Amino acid sequence: MDSHAIPRKRRRASVISALMLAIAFALFSCTSEPPNPTSTPVPTPAPVLLNSDFSMAADTAMAPMPVSFYVDDPVEEASYSWDFGDGSSAVGAQSEHTYLDAGSFTVRLSATLGSQSSRSQKSVTVQPGAAGWIVVDTEAVSLRSGQRYLFQADAYDELGNRIPDPDIEWSADPSAGSIDSDGAFTAGAEIGFWASGVTARLERGGTTAETKLDVEVVYDALTSIRVEPESVLTRVTWDLDLNAAALDVAGRVIEEAEIAWEVLRRGDSIDQTGFYTPGESVSDVDEALLLVQASYDGKQIQHIVRGTIEPGILDRIEIEGSLTDITAGDTVPLSARGFDRFGHGLELDKLEWRVNDDDAGYITDEGLFTAGTLAAEFDDTAIEARGFKDGIQTFGYIPITVKPSAAVSIEFTHPNDSIPAGSGAPIDLRVSDAHGNKITDIDVYVEVNSGGMLQSGNVFKAGFEEGDFPDAIIARILPQASGNDQEIKTATDIQVRRRSSDFIAVEIAGPQNTVVYLINLATSELIPLSPQMASGDHSSATPAWWPDGSRIAFAYDIGGRFQIYDIDPFRNDMRQITAVEDGAIMPAISPDGSKIAFVQTTGWAWQIELADLTFDRDGQLVALNSNSDNMIRISQSDEHRHLRPIFSPDGAWIMFTSVDADGNSVVHLVDADDPSADKGLELRGAFGMDWHPHGHSLLLLAELKGSPVGESASLFLYDLNSSQVTPLDTGGNGIIMAALSPDGTEFVFAGDENSGMWLSDTDASGLRQGLSSRYRPSMADWRPVELVLPTPLERDLGSTSLTLPSGNISRDRYASPGQLESGPFTVVLSTGLGEIRIDLYNHLAPITVDNFINLVNQGYYDGLAFHTVKPGSAVFTGSIVDSFGGTAGYYIPSEYHLQARHDSPGIVSMVTRGENMASSEFAIALAPKPEWDAFDENGPKNCKDPETICYTVFGKVVEGLNILTQFEEIDRYSSSVSPHRILKARLEVTLPN
Repeated sequence: MDSHAIPRKRRRASVISALMLAIAFALFSCTSEPPNPTSTPVPTPAPVLLNSDFSMAADTAMAPMPVSFYVDDPVEEASYSWDFGDGSSAVGAQSEHTYLDAGSFTVRLSATLGSQSSRSQKSVTVQPGAAGWIVVDTEAVSLRSGQRYLFQADAYDELGNRIPDPDIEWSADPSAGSIDSDGAFTAGAEIGFWASGVTARLERGGTTAETKLDVEVVYDALTSIRVEPESVLTRVTWDLDLNAAALDVAGRVIEEAEIAWEVLRRGDSIDQTGFYTPGESVSDVDEALLLVQASYDGKQIQHIVRGTIEPGILDRIEIEGSLTDITAGDTVPLSARGFDRFGHGLELDKLEWRVNDDDAGYITDEGLFTAGTLAAEFDDTAIEARGFKDGIQTFGYIPITVKPSAAVSIEFTHPNDSIPAGSGAPIDLRVSDAHGNKITDIDVYVEVNSGGMLQSGNVFKAGFEEGDFPDAIIARILPQASGNDQEIKTATDIQVRRRSSDFIAVEIAGPQNTVVYLINLATSELIPLSPQMASGDHSSATPAWWPDGSRIAFAYDIGGRFQIYDIDPFRNDMRQITAVEDGAIMPAISPDGSKIAFVQTTGWAWQIELADLTFDRDGQLVALNSNSDNMIRISQSDEHRHLRPIFSPDGAWIMFTSVDADGNSVVHLVDADDPSADKGLELRGAFGMDWHPHGHSLLLLAELKGSPVGESASLFLYDLNSSQVTPLDTGGNGIIMAALSPDGTEFVFAGDENSGMWLSDTDASGLRQGLSSRYRPSMADWRPVELVLPTPLERDLGSTSLTLPSGNISRDRYASPGQLESGPFTVVLSTGLGEIRIDLYNHLAPITVDNFINLVNQGYYDGLAFHTVKPGSAVFTGSIVDSFGGTAGYYIPSEYHLQARHDSPGIVSMVTRGENMASSEFAIALAPKPEWDAFDENGPKNCKDPETICYTVFGKVVEGLNILTQFEEIDRYSSSVSPHRILKARLEVTLPN
C-alpha cells in the first residue's frame, strides 16, 4: 500500500509535530549565535569565488526526520536557495527541514552571486518511522474446520509511511485455530465465532501497532448421517424415539443442518422430531423402514434406516380344532397359537391345556381331547388353553358340544296337556338316546288328529270344541333319522278347556300417547277401546273391567289431566267416574260393583283413594270430586308413591304397592271396609300385580329398584296361608306387568323393553306370544266373561228365531241357470240415502241366516256404522258401534257351499277371523271377490289357517246396491270421515201359499 492510502488526519498530525521540532531547532540556532551590534565593522573583503558545497546534519533517519543544512563556506553577498526534494524549499545559507514521507530525496543547493551561480546536491534517505498501524487484507474470515488461510498485511508508521517487510507477529485464539509467523491460519476443530480470533502485532520505533481479526469456524462439507439407534427393533404400534445428526468430513455434527424423516411402509408414521410409530403390520427382518434426509449448505444426502417390527405382546390364544360336532368317546387333537391384538401370530414360550368341566371329557398335555359320555353343550370356556410369551400369559377357550348317540325314544314335555280353547301352545318334544341324552338336531314329524290344528313353528292351535281328545298329537321319527333302525313313535292326549275370558284390555305405549286396546282372544284381533282413543288425540291408560265384564274403567286425559272413565266397549257408551282436582289413574272396581279404588296423582307421593259409587235418580253414575264425602284415603305416607290398588275376590281386602325414592317396594293389604284399621299384611321387596281368583294367593313381582315399571323382575305366586312361593315360567323374560285370567289357569305378562306381551299357563305347560316385540304394553286386565265357543248342535240362537212349519223353505226354483230366486227371508237396512234389501240364502247357510235374523230381531244392528268402505271393492259393517269391540259375544260355525260364491256385486257374507269364528260383522261385495271364497281352482282352501280368508256367503243385495256405491271411502280406524249408519234393520218374510 502506498503513502497515498494513509489517512490524511494521521499525516496532518505528524506534520504539525515535525514543524514544532523545526521551530525549536531554529530558535536554538539563533540563540547559539546571537548578533553583536556593538562589534567593530570589518572592512569588506575582496570578492571570492561562489561556493555551493553544503553539509547536512544527517543523511539517513526515520521519519519524521529534521535535517539542518548549511553552506560550507558561505559568501555573505551570495544568495542561496534550497530544494529539499520533497516539494519544499528554503533560502539562506542555513536551513532546517523535516521530512515526513519516507524515501530517498535529492537536496539541491543553488547559489547566486551576481552573475555567478553554482549548484550542488546530495541525497537524504528517510526510513519509515515508529509503528503506526497494520492493514490486513480482510477484517474477518469464515473457514471450515481445518481450512487454511494466509493473511496478507501491510504496516505503516505513524505518518502513514508504508513499512517494507515489516516484522509482524501473528497470534490466534487457540479455540479458533492456529497461525504461523507468516500469517498462515488453520481453522480449529471447534465450530464457532471468535471476535479477535487472530491478532497482528508490530513493534517499531518504541511503539506497537496491533489489529484484531474476527474468525468464524464453520463445518466442513456434509458427508454422512448418523442415526441412533442404528437399527430399529420394536413391536407394532409401539412408539420409538429416533435421533439423527448430519456429519461433516471430520465427523462433526452439523447443528445447522436440516433433518427430514419419511416412512417407507404404509401405516407407519413419524414426526419431524424422530418420534416413530409403526403401524399394525409386522416387517421382514432388517427391512427398510425409514428414510432420513439431511440438507446443509446446498447439499442433500439420504440415509435408510433398517430394522424389524415384531408382533405386539401376547393378546389372545386361538385354539385350532373344533369340538362342536363330536360324540361321546371321540378323540380330537387340538393345537393353539398365540396372537397379538392385531392378529399377528406369536411363537409361544409355553402352552398348558385344561378342561373346565369334568363331564365334558379330559385332555392331555399335548392337546389330545377325549369327549365324555354326557351329551351336552358345554359353555364357551369348556376347553382352556393358557399361553405364555415374554412373561405375559393369556387364555383361549372353545366350547364343547358332545352329540348324543342314536335316538331310542321320544316323549312330550307336557303330556296330556290342558289348553284353553282357541289358544296356541308350542309342542315341546324330547328325543333321547340310550343314555338319556337329549337329541335336538333331528327331524320329528308331528301330526294333529283332533282337538285343533298344527300351525307353523310346531304350535298346536286348540279348536273351539271342548273336551278330551285322545292321541290328539302324534310325533314320529323316521328310521335312520338319528341312527335309529326303526321308526320311533309316540302320542299324547289333549284336553281343550273353556277359556275363562274372551278379551284382554291392555295399555300400550305409543310414540306420542298411550292407548287402551282390546285383544280378542278368539281371533287375536287388536282393536282400540273406542274410536276416540284410536285417533291418538288423548291418552288412555290403566284399564280395569267391571266385575260383570260389561264395562271397562280406565284413565283418560281429557283436559290435560287424567280422570277415571268407564265405557261399554260394545256400544261405545262412555261416562266419567272421577273429577278430582289432582287427577286419577289405576282404577279398581269392587267385586260387587259398589266401590272404586284409584290412585290420585297428588305431587310425587301418589295416594290410594277409596270411594262408594253413587247413582242419581235416573240411574246415572255420579262423578266423584275432591269434595265427595265418601272418598277415603287409604295410603298415608308422603315419602312413597302408592300404586295399583286391587280388590280381593271377595272384596274384603285391597292390595296396593308403595315405592320409595330409591325404588324399594312394599306390598300392603288393607281392610276394604275399615281402611283406617291396622294393615293386614306388608310384604317387603315385592310389587303387587294381581289377586288369584281363589283368594288366598297374590301375583307378585320380585323387588324392583329404580322405577316400579322400568326394570326386570321375576314373577311368582305367594300363598297368604302358607307363605309358599311358586315361581311362574316367563321364558326368561324380564317382567314389568302381569295379570291372572279369571280362573287363574293363565296369566298375561309384558316383558322388559322390546319383548312384547306373552300368555302362559300357571302350570308351566304353555308359553305363547300375544303381541309382537314392536308393542310396548304396560298394564293389562282380563275380561271376567267366558269365551263362548261355537257349539252348533247344542247352541240356542235365541227365542226370536223364526221357526218354519216345515223347516227351511226350499229354493230349488231358478230364474235362470246359475241364479237363485229370491227366498222367503229378506232383511231391509234403512240408511240416510235409502233402503238396501238383502235376500238371505237360508238353504245354503241356515245357521248363519238364523244367527243374522236373530240379531236383526234383537235390534243389534240398529245404529251401527258402515265402518269400512272401499269404493269398487266392499263395504263392511255389523260388529258394534263404529266396529270397535269385535263380536256379539259368541261365535258360530262356518258354512261353505260350492254354490255360495262371491261371484258378483252385492254378495253378502259373514266376516270371520278363522274357521268357526264368525259372529255379527258382515261384508257386502261391490265387485266379484273370489279371494273371499272357501274354494279356489284347486278345490277347498285351508280355512283353518287364520291367514286364509273364508267368508260364509249367506245372501245378496237385490235392491239398493247403488246406495252403497255412493259411500265415501273410509277406514275403520279413521275419524276424518263420518260413516253412514244403519238407521234400522228389519226382517221381511214371504211365506209360500
